[in-house]
Amino acid sequence: MSQVPKKIFVIDTNVVMHDPDSLRAFQEHDVLLPIVVLEELDDLKSDSRKGGSARDAIRALSLIIKNNSIHKGIQLPGGGTLKVDVDGDSLTNLPHGWSPEKKDNIILMTVKRLANVHTDRQVILVTKDSSLRIKANSLELLAEDYLNDNISDLEKMSIGIVDIVVDDQVIADIHQCHQHQHSGSLLLEKMGLEAAIIHSLYSNECCRLRGCNNGKSALAIYNSHDKTFRLVDKPSIKRPEVGVVPRNEEQSFALALAMDPSIGILTFSGDAGTGKSLMALLAGWNHVIKPGSNYRGADVNSHPENDCSRILVLRPTHELGNEIGFLPGTLEEKFAPWQRPTFTSLKLLAGKNHKAEIARLMQEDKIEISCINHMRGDTVNNAFMIIDDAQNFSPKEMKAIITRVGQGTKVIINGDLNQVDVEELGPTSNGFAHAISRFHGQQGCAHLRLLKGERSWIAELAAKIL
Repeated sequence: MSQVPKKIFVIDTNVVMHDPDSLRAFQEHDVLLPIVVLEELDDLKSDSRKGGSARDAIRALSLIIKNNSIHKGIQLPGGGTLKVDVDGDSLTNLPHGWSPEKKDNIILMTVKRLANVHTDRQVILVTKDSSLRIKANSLELLAEDYLNDNISDLEKMSIGIVDIVVDDQVIADIHQCHQHQHSGSLLLEKMGLEAAIIHSLYSNECCRLRGCNNGKSALAIYNSHDKTFRLVDKPSIKRPEVGVVPRNEEQSFALALAMDPSIGILTFSGDAGTGKSLMALLAGWNHVIKPGSNYRGADVNSHPENDCSRILVLRPTHELGNEIGFLPGTLEEKFAPWQRPTFTSLKLLAGKNHKAEIARLMQEDKIEISCINHMRGDTVNNAFMIIDDAQNFSPKEMKAIITRVGQGTKVIINGDLNQVDVEELGPTSNGFAHAISRFHGQQGCAHLRLLKGERSWIAELAAKIL
């Protein structure tokens, strides 16, 4: 049997910046870096926004090279070789209107030259830039997205509430428990559930228990550690004149999970307007600003070591639509446009005198809304940390944030996988998708997908049909 020739993968700059370990991900195939990629990395290493990623890519490349010659070729763990192409190519044959000084065009011509030389092998450009892949296709060149860090099983983990049918007596016991104590739980042996059902549940999974005949239901969170179901308050039909309360069962679960100090890291996914950020802020408000506001399913006093003394909200600074350019002023003034969504939610929580109340809390360092630019090397202790719009963070940025978490800090990560605004990221390759995948099912972690929109019927309809 004849051996299939190795492929040659030509790597674009954005790939090694997106994943510094990408050069090791092509198994037995050969990897080639055009010299213009190294030049672009060098140009970007001092960039205020992309400099960190460029430096990480250079550092990863240095570890591979060590004392070897990258011009001759360096053996990679999978069996392929890594080389830098220093030959470039003549750009005199560029299509009309294409600039010979544009780095993307130099990379395309390099791929074309290699394809003409290695006629017995596939030469494939790997780039996160969709427009560059289209240009490659127009030249009849092979081009692919970098998919090695895509989360393939994300859909089955993006679950909402699990329905479990139980005996009617179990529901009656739950309602009796509800009348006599604020926080309650049921042991598994009292519920008569089959072992297969229990084994299918993840730790801290949200369940709707339904009576098999009477149609009544109860909300509970499964605790795999002590094999119990923690009861959760249903949303109240009566809405208070002031204040914020859960409007549906998903929000009730979200608040219970966010208020539970035994859960250290929590991910909320869902469309815009489902209340992810608002429930996270409400939990932080109840925990930090108005302590003692326990919610059924969470006993705050059982974990006194989790004494969060401030609410810390982290948001990406990527813009929706065309970039508006340089913003004058201090760091706080520059970041103000990205703070607005959080302030909108805080106004609902603070009440009538919200402007003075929020200003006071921020002055006292009880509330901080920040970006991640200066988090490297910091340690975040005793904070109720909320990471908003997490789908616009890269996996590397998400790791940098979460590894800053210190003692007594709870982390809630919110995001909408259908609203990725960063060109290099996709619905299954962003930092939020990675966080859901890696933490899902771990002890002390929880995930919930919110489906029902509560912002307005227009917003919910738009999320579904647009």
